[in-house]
Amino acid sequence: MDDLINEMGGDSIGLNIVCEAAPSTSVKQKKKKNNRYEKRRAKGKRIREERANKKTQNVDSKKVDAQNDSQQPNSRKEKVEKDQDLPSAPIEDISDLVARAMQTNQSMEEESAPITPPTPEPKSEEKETLSEYSKEDNLWKQTSDMSRKTSHETTVQVLQDEAKRAQYLSTYHARPYEMDRKSGAVSHIQESKESTHIFGDDDLDIEDELNKFEGNDKATCPFTTCGVHDRLVKALKSNKFNLKRPTVIQRNAWTQMIPSKRQKDSKERRNLFIQSETGSGKTLAFLIPLMQSLAVDTKTNQIKKVDRNLGGTRAIILCPTRELATQTYAVAEKLCLSAFPWLVAGCLSGGEKRKSEKARLRKGITVLVATPGRLLDHLEKTECLLMALKGKVEWIVLDESDRLLDMGLGSQVEQIVQIVRANQSGSGLKRDGITWQSMLVSATITKQVEKLASKLLGGSKWVWAKATRNDGDDKLISENEDGTNSAKDMELSNSAPQQLTQLHMVVSSKLRLAALVAFLAERVQKKERVIVFMSTCDGVDYHYKLFNQMTSLQTGDKDTDASKQQSGLFGEDCTFHRLHGNIPHRERHNIIESFSKVKKNQASVLVTTDVTARGLNLPAVDWIVQYDPPCETADYVHRAGRAARAGKSGHALLFLLPSETQYIEVLKLRGLKNITALSLSATLQKAAKLYTDVTSEGLQQTGQGNKASEGRMGEAFASAVQIRMEDAVVEDDRAYKEALAKKIQTNKEVSDKAQRKKERREAKNAIGPLLESARSAYNAYIRGYSTKEKAVRHIFSARALHLGHVARSFALKEQPKELSKAQRQARKEEADVLKSTGRKRNSALAFGKKKNSGNEVESDDLQNGGNVDARPIQGKSKKAKKQRSVVLDGIDFTPTFSAPEEEEKPVYKNVKEKMMAVASKMQSSGMEFF
Repeated sequence: MDDLINEMGGDSIGLNIVCEAAPSTSVKQKKKKNNRYEKRRAKGKRIREERANKKTQNVDSKKVDAQNDSQQPNSRKEKVEKDQDLPSAPIEDISDLVARAMQTNQSMEEESAPITPPTPEPKSEEKETLSEYSKEDNLWKQTSDMSRKTSHETTVQVLQDEAKRAQYLSTYHARPYEMDRKSGAVSHIQESKESTHIFGDDDLDIEDELNKFEGNDKATCPFTTCGVHDRLVKALKSNKFNLKRPTVIQRNAWTQMIPSKRQKDSKERRNLFIQSETGSGKTLAFLIPLMQSLAVDTKTNQIKKVDRNLGGTRAIILCPTRELATQTYAVAEKLCLSAFPWLVAGCLSGGEKRKSEKARLRKGITVLVATPGRLLDHLEKTECLLMALKGKVEWIVLDESDRLLDMGLGSQVEQIVQIVRANQSGSGLKRDGITWQSMLVSATITKQVEKLASKLLGGSKWVWAKATRNDGDDKLISENEDGTNSAKDMELSNSAPQQLTQLHMVVSSKLRLAALVAFLAERVQKKERVIVFMSTCDGVDYHYKLFNQMTSLQTGDKDTDASKQQSGLFGEDCTFHRLHGNIPHRERHNIIESFSKVKKNQASVLVTTDVTARGLNLPAVDWIVQYDPPCETADYVHRAGRAARAGKSGHALLFLLPSETQYIEVLKLRGLKNITALSLSATLQKAAKLYTDVTSEGLQQTGQGNKASEGRMGEAFASAVQIRMEDAVVEDDRAYKEALAKKIQTNKEVSDKAQRKKERREAKNAIGPLLESARSAYNAYIRGYSTKEKAVRHIFSARALHLGHVARSFALKEQPKELSKAQRQARKEEADVLKSTGRKRNSALAFGKKKNSGNEVESDDLQNGGNVDARPIQGKSKKAKKQRSVVLDGIDFTPTFSAPEEEEKPVYKNVKEKMMAVASKMQSSGMEFF
């Protein structure tokens, strides 16, 4: 302490300063903590030791190689010559090259790094601690530098090498036969055959089995043996259903839920999981026991007397989409009218006024089929529905339960169950308000869905009903402590129909549109019905407009007379339909009806999104084309399940880019192993033979003449189709602008000056409807490309896309830079229009928090009649706040005050000067420390 006072100036300071002893120079070691930072440091230490070992091994190996090279120079030359004679390696995928480069990047950097000699060990403890911290800092720098390296940087490194560059670009510019050779594609399509495996007698003679059930003997009737009531059996055999026997999943579900003689005295309620392949009759599997329990007494097997006290809504069936709800309601209504007319079925799916739906609810609905959003809206606003549900609910069914319980609709379903439970009288066995039985239906039910449903819907006993039994079923049903699904790898093995022929085609981005047209050409020639699935609504609208507006391929050359040309891609031989969620409900219903009507000698194509993927029964569908891969692997099964229903034949085709071929491996791991590759070159060649005029046109455009190989003919067909579609987009844009200019010219004398100015502005920035739709579809595709589930998100990387080729797949001649520039220009024009008109953009569409502008007027100021404006305080401070000025009757009542200036912090040259300043400050304030 005396030394410190002497250093500060001796006895000239009149203060008694008492300080603690100076800390020792050694740094106190921290206690080890078991947190994530300590774990990271320990991991970094292990990595550093492994690198040091690798460096020493690499140095030794290099020395040995140098000695061998000096001793045997001739042998190395002979080895190089032999390697040059070997055949070239096959073309590798983009994702494989990038992944390999990222894996070897770390080792390459280690080899190229200079070798530093080991430093001697420090003597003092302080040097030891400082060296440890410096090593840790270097380790963190290395790991952070590695984390900054993205796949894009690795791709640039790959392109710098000539050999790797050739392999990398070959996937973008590879010819069709090269992609077929790499994927192992076949040119012949395996025909799908009808199967009766859903009835459980695939090896028996079907006619002999059906002849046994033609009589009316109850002992031999397959429906009666499952416990189905006579009224329902008569309805199922009538012309409305025309069923001869139940499927395997129907028999298993009915035996579980329809009480037998032994189970009639049991008071325990059973809850059921129904899982079976698509198109196996799961709707009747849950409707039959539901209807029979509402109308038939389980003890006496007699019809229940109609009692007004037993009225109300006694069953709720939830469906994820309006189309599925409408279809389920139609089946339930047929059963009620045929078997039990006093049971009334109703549907709440939206698309109409709430007033009309309330009128139906007031009349009384026994079986209510609804979508979650619409039902929740009525539960909150319709009192008569709450009165009908109070103490009356006996059944809750979740159709397509995995979709209802996901992140999108799970919260709505949970609110519905809570409202229904709170509205019950608590007459359950456990006095928990649960008075109903539950059934969950889907082709893809996982362990997570099972746990979530049992927790949400309650119930002590849950049983399973499946069409087939796997080795992992016992593991799936049993509950694991860690919450994992041990049978996850095979969860889709029995979800797709067995007779469904599954194919995939590897197509580059620039050939996607031409490949789709070539594939549809063969289907139209065979008069088949096709459903094309796309990922976005904008993509559906654009392709529907494009296929309908362009001239037919059957008219030959595009420069023929307009009178001979036919509208539509295939003329009158094919009709196109579109369906997605943005179309009004009534129009959607009409589209489904028009597509379901089977016409002879005419093909039909439905372009749709995933709104059609769940539960819809569209008759006589021959092909399912998944033009864009689904967001979830489970949706692949539901999409493909629209074909090959009820044992009929069907095919499914999946389009993939060369960078997406790993998606097939993911599907195989999930249990879908029978997916073969279809040849792209063979598909183009078949279309080229069907439309020879288009093929000859493509040969002339490419300068090949009439003599060309079959492979060249397919490529010529693709080139001609691509040029025709691009010209159709450009021609539509030109015609739109000419029509708009002619309209402005005719209205020049009639309209006023402001109207003419508005029309000129619109004409300047006018874009054809087809071109605008193409741009919207392109932008939507790029935005939604990477929106996939976590298991496959690494496969669909937006950086692996060739944006120019993607634009070409939408028949756009513009470059991606021009497309983004046009989008920015459109946003700027929208902002100018909003500014000139004084309107505001919808705040619900804006991102971030709402910012209060300085020109906003408070309600108190308006009531006082003041003129309020906002102006910033002038000053040097950057954080100047806005000051409001109030003017009344010409007099300014604004309070005058200046913004507080920030104190400048003093700067000291050394520690002694700082301590002297602190001491003088304490002395001036009269403070003493003892």
